[in-house]
Formats: sequence, C-alpha cells, structure tokens
Amino acid sequence: MDPPGGAAAAVAAGVVPIAHGNDGGGSVRIPAAHCGVLGIKPSRGLVSPGPASSFFSDSGLATAGVLARTARDLAAGLDVIARRRPGDWSPYPGSGDYLATLDAEFGCGPQSRSRALALADLRVGVLTEPLNVDTEIHPACLEAVARAAEDFGAMGARVEGIARPFGPEAWQSFMPIWQAGAAAIPLPPESESLLTPMSQWLRARGREASAPQLMAGLQGMYAIARRMGEAFAGFDVILSPALGTPPADPTWVCCPDDPAEDFRRQCIVSPWTSSWNMFGPAAVSIPIHRAEVGGTLLPFGVHVGATRFGEEQLLLAIVAALETLDPWPLIRPPHSES
Repeated sequence: MDPPGGAAAAVAAGVVPIAHGNDGGGSVRIPAAHCGVLGIKPSRGLVSPGPASSFFSDSGLATAGVLARTARDLAAGLDVIARRRPGDWSPYPGSGDYLATLDAEFGCGPQSRSRALALADLRVGVLTEPLNVDTEIHPACLEAVARAAEDFGAMGARVEGIARPFGPEAWQSFMPIWQAGAAAIPLPPESESLLTPMSQWLRARGREASAPQLMAGLQGMYAIARRMGEAFAGFDVILSPALGTPPADPTWVCCPDDPAEDFRRQCIVSPWTSSWNMFGPAAVSIPIHRAEVGGTLLPFGVHVGATRFGEEQLLLAIVAALETLDPWPLIRPPHSES
C-alpha cells in the first residue's frame, strides 16, 4: 500500500477513486487536506489492526482509513476495511453497510431524485483555537471553516463557537507515548540510518523514556480524551480547519538539522487531527474551500470530528450534504467520458 501522502495524490489525480491509508495522528486526513480530497479516520476499534501487531495499531491510536473524492466512494471504502478479527481487544462492530445506508437513508444513490440532506437537528461546535501548539491560523483556513459553518446553518443545524478544552501543555502528555511507540517498532540495526532525522530522534527519545514516564503519558492521554468528551458532550460534531497553514511546503516543514523543530512545524501544519486519535471517535477531512496563495489556487479543507464512537454514518451524511449544497471541484480521472 502507498503511504497516505502518495495515496492522496493518486486519488486527487484520478489515478484511483479510493485509496487506503493509516492514521496515527492525522496521516490520512492531513494528506487529504493537502491534496483537496476526502479522508476519514474511523472510530477506534472499527477496523481490526490484525494480523500485524504494533503498539500504535493495537492501542487504537492508529487505524486504517480511506481517501476518496466522493461520499459514496468514501462509504464503499469503509465497507471494505471495517472488519473485526478474533482476538481484537476492542471489537467495535460499527453499523456496517455504509454505502447501502447512505444510498437508502440519505438519497445518495445514482437513482435518487435528490442528494439534498436535511441536518436540521445537528449540533455543530466550531473550534478554531489550535490544540497542540500556540500558533496563528492562516486566514484561508479560517475562511474554510466560516464557509462550512454557513453551509451547516443553511441546512438548519445549530452552529456555536467553542473554546479549546486544553492547550499545548496538556497535549504534550502524548509525546512519551509517541516516542516509545516509535522506538518499539522493530528494525534491523543497519536500517536505522535510513530513517529521517525526525524518526531517528523520536526513536532515540523513546528508548530513553522510563516506565513511569510512559505510564504518566498514558494517564495524560486518557485525561485528554475525557476532557474532550466532557467539553464536546453538547455537540454532535466539532468543526475545525483541516490544517493550520496552506498546503505545506516540504522545504519549510522538514528540518533535518533540528528534528525537534521539524516536529513543531508539523504541529503547526496540523493543530487538530492528532487529538482525535487520542479521543477515539471518527473524523473526516473535507476539501470544501479553495483560495489563492502566492498566485496559486490551493485547497483548504475542514476537519469534522464526531463526539461519539460509531458516528461514521453521520460523517458520511455530512460529506454527502456538503458536496450537494456546496460542491468542491473534483479532478476528472484521465480518459473519462464527458
């Protein structure tokens, strides 16, 4: 399978309609936002991590996800990967039949008279403060959120701005887990030098972590999940920018001589996605907006995170509604008929 960055590019270019990706901190949703396509991270436990085993997948921090250009393709992808295996410690069944349900209940099938979807009872919290780093958010990223909020309002949803439930200091509790998990990935010694400087840095820090530090990190992560659950209990979904910057220039993000700064810049690019990996419910990146930056028209997406487990069908319905009400430009696959 391609890494999610390559998968997102393939979907955006029309090489494939659907692609697989793994998301441990946003690695499906972030590339999707960069490339102007859809990317969904399912609820923790919906997709079996087996038969392979790693701390990130077995703990539920990382999960397989789907990239696509339409709600129906996203649903079809979920139908393929939403499976349980014997021995899964958190077997979450989900609703299943995502495409059939989308077609039957929300009028998204090819024979439907209308793809319009009323979400009048939806409660939408709008969160634009970054969670993992204190940074300014690019105006076009905020424009994307304002556009989506207006669309939700037009559908009759209740839209309300909210403050962040925690900031970078609390989020840092995630770091010992991230570092130790990276260090636990088995690699032949001769392969270590082939890793990026940031990956080497994460693994080195993880090997230095003590058992009490790791336990404190786990406690901190669970505390963040509870704080998110309590703060978001009055909402069905939380709307944020998908990115904090325009689609990132790799020459700015990558800092081979300073891995810690490299990691900080990655946080600036994606201030919201990783918190949903700690929280657990599903989240989707939707490429609803376009804006010109430096003479180039770029995609600016929004991040819609569920507040409860098992809300994949709700997120798919939201995608279907937005692509009907306010469709984003899709790239036609090569050699397709008009």
